[in-house]
Parts: sequence; C-alpha cells; structure tokens
Amino acid sequence: MKENQQATPDEIKVISEHLDALLGMDVRKPGTAATLPAVIRITETLEPAGGKDFPVFPPSYAGEGTNAPPVYDLNGIEWGEVLRESAKDGTKRFTRYVRRARHCTMDSPQSQANRTEIAFRDDSELRALVPQAEAKIPRKLELDDQAKTNLLALPHRVADFRVRASNQKNEAAAAIKAFAKGDALLLLRLMPTSIVFGFWDSRAEGYQHKHARVLLTRIDAFGVVPCERHSVYTGPYSKDECAAVVLGNENLAQELKEDDEQTKAGKEARKEAEEWADRMAKRGFSNALDAGLGGVFAERIERLALISLTDIASIYCFKTEETAAGASPDSESLKNREPDKELTNAARRYLLALSLLAENYPRSTGSYRLRSGCELLPVKQERAILGSGNNSEHVNALKELCGNRESLIAVARAAHEILKIPVDLPLFESDKNSLKSDLEQGKTKKADKVAKPKQGAKAPPASGEPEAKNQAN
Repeated sequence: MKENQQATPDEIKVISEHLDALLGMDVRKPGTAATLPAVIRITETLEPAGGKDFPVFPPSYAGEGTNAPPVYDLNGIEWGEVLRESAKDGTKRFTRYVRRARHCTMDSPQSQANRTEIAFRDDSELRALVPQAEAKIPRKLELDDQAKTNLLALPHRVADFRVRASNQKNEAAAAIKAFAKGDALLLLRLMPTSIVFGFWDSRAEGYQHKHARVLLTRIDAFGVVPCERHSVYTGPYSKDECAAVVLGNENLAQELKEDDEQTKAGKEARKEAEEWADRMAKRGFSNALDAGLGGVFAERIERLALISLTDIASIYCFKTEETAAGASPDSESLKNREPDKELTNAARRYLLALSLLAENYPRSTGSYRLRSGCELLPVKQERAILGSGNNSEHVNALKELCGNRESLIAVARAAHEILKIPVDLPLFESDKNSLKSDLEQGKTKKADKVAKPKQGAKAPPASGEPEAKNQAN
C-alpha cells in the first residue's frame, strides 16, 4: 500500500493481523516474546534555522543557591582555568568558565511530551481518535477566559489536580486503580494519552501509581560550546541628571556623578545612592548593562524517539459488565477475571497507532520551534525496529506502517470503535469547595498520622488500599 493512501477495510484487516502477530496476546508470552521486536527507534538529525555558525538557545534552569544565575543542562563538562569574579545582590561569586560539554539538553522528555500530546487537540484528523473534554477551575473575574483548559493540555494528564479535584474525580481514581491492577479499559475510555505519555498519581490517597511513557522523545545537542551574551539598555537620563531633574536631589546627583571617583558622602549615603542607581536602571530611566547565557554552538543536534513495544504488550483489557454498572475495580466479582483477547489486541494496536501519529506531529508542522532563538529543521531521519525477528513479514509490514499517516489513522479508528472510546466527555469542573478541600488535605494527613511502630513491628497501611509497586519512569 502506498504511503498516505487511504486504507480500505480489507487492508486495515491485514495490517491488524500483522500487528497482532507482533503484539497480540497469543504471541506476547514469556519466552516467545523474546523472539519479537522490543522497540521502535526513530532518530532525526536537526539543524538550527540560522545554521551551525550561529548559536542556538537551549532551555535554562535555576542555578544552585540563592540568586544564582541560570544555567544550561550540561553534562560531561570540560572546565576552563580562568576564574571570573562577580558580585550581585551583595553576594560575591567565583565562576569557572565552561570551555566545552559533551551533551546539552535542548528539549527534555517532559517538555517533548507536552508539545506532542496536543497533536490530538490541534490536528483536525487526530481529534476524533481520543476523547475531547475541558477542565474548568474558578478564576478571578478578569481571568475568567482562562478558566477552561483542554484536557490534552494538562501537564500531568489524568493525575493533574484539575482532574483529581473535579466532579469526575471518582471516575478518574477508578480508572487509575483499575490500570494499576492490570485493566487499561477504563483509562483508555477516559484519557488514553495518559498511557502513551505517562503519568504519576503522586498526590493520591492510599495509592500512588506511576506509569512510564510508551512514547519517549527528547532533543539533545552534542559537542557544545556555551556562549555568553552581553547587552546594554540606553536610557534617556544619566543617573546624576535623573537624580537632579526627576528626584530634585542635588546631593544624590553629586553622589551619582559618573566622573566623581572620590565620593564625599558617608557609607550609608553611598549605599542609598547605589540603590537609587539600581532602581533607575531597572525602571529604564538610565543605562543598564546585562550579561547572561548566550546559547551554544553545537556539533550535532538529534531528536530521539523510542516507542516501547514491550510496554504496549503489557497492556490488558477486561470485559467488565460489573464495572460498567458501577462496581469498584476492587470488588470480589472482578478478581478472577481473564483478559479479553479482542479488547486487549485492539488496545495494543490503538496505542501503537497513537504513539506513531504523535511522534510525527511536531515534524509535520514544518520545524521544531522550541523557543526564541531555537528553531530546528529536520535534515535526516532514520527508523529502526530493535529486538528479534527483524526479517519477518510482520516486521516489514510494521516498517511500512510507521510513516503512513492515513493507515495509522485508519487502524486507530478501527480499534477506537472496538474499545467503545467516547468522542467527547463531560466537563471536568472544580468548584471553590472541592479545591479548598483538596488543598487542606495536607493538614488532615498530619492530624491523622499513624504512630510510629516499635522496632521490628510492621507498620499498618495508610489506608485500605494495598501498596502499589511503582514502575520506573
């Protein structure tokens, strides 16, 4: 089948059979799974829009210590021998220059996930593949236009506080608990992108499930040389003229004269003069000098995407008529169930299709526009399916599917129907009382804290929930 040509029902059936031969319940069993591919790896060489001869700007992070200047996320640093002394906010610092670094983070997995997930909000063809809904929280009257947020823009997905404290918190908690116990169906019908991009329900009561990303993407630079930026703002006044004309203070003006090296005033007067000079510069009345991070020169920039077929093959779905009727996932009637083959295989095909469509979305916009001074253009792309069985007809079919948007959409739609995933969900609405209650839970926890057991005794669980083992993220 040609790339981006719409798939017929018969072609979708054939593609589904190939995927089931790689991911299905019949083949993904201990022992036999080792003969199948484990990961799809997509690497992409990127180039700054300005070219390699111009610096590109990575994200900056807070430095160590109070009032420390921002830093880049550098690894494998080769330090220079020159020391620089600086004083800011009354603190004296000695800084070693970074001569070179082996690696610099250009866009972290967390940031890439948030940029990529909105494909299912912004792309008209992808919107129908996942449930659409909004979360609403109370805001000030002047910020009322910001009260609603699309669920796909929530940074913590199903574990976000706008879900946890909403009128649908019980449904979300039930979906997470069922997923932690091995049944993905409720979460697929609520927020399937939480499985693709991962979540950590770290603030839940009695359980804190953590699910690793099925799709992990990141952008990194290698062989980087950090640059320093210097800038000057030119104000309309000199500091002494501002003191004389605007403040009407000739004594202060005399103290601030740029050519007056020997000041006549005492220490306190000089300190006050420096404070005024700083305020003038900050408010734009007078000249202001600045220095800071100036980007990096990079020998190589790459985007890495990993889609874990092993993770996808760990997903199961159960036919739960009882859950549909409102039973808890912990009820006795649901404990000895067997996963449903049709639902499970459909869920795995669905998650693979969503992952491949999401991975391609930022590229489909034309460039990776990460931030001001950091627009990256794709130059070369390589796909590899890693693991065993790479020469099978099923793996060859998967290789063809990876870049075929229309076929991926068709596969996702077909699985969407089998799983009965809704198109839209009700509004996730929080009121003042529910948010206040959530905010005050920390106080309640302190008041109800269980006494520390004696040495050798086992502490009782914090609630009736059994302890959940967290997966590595």
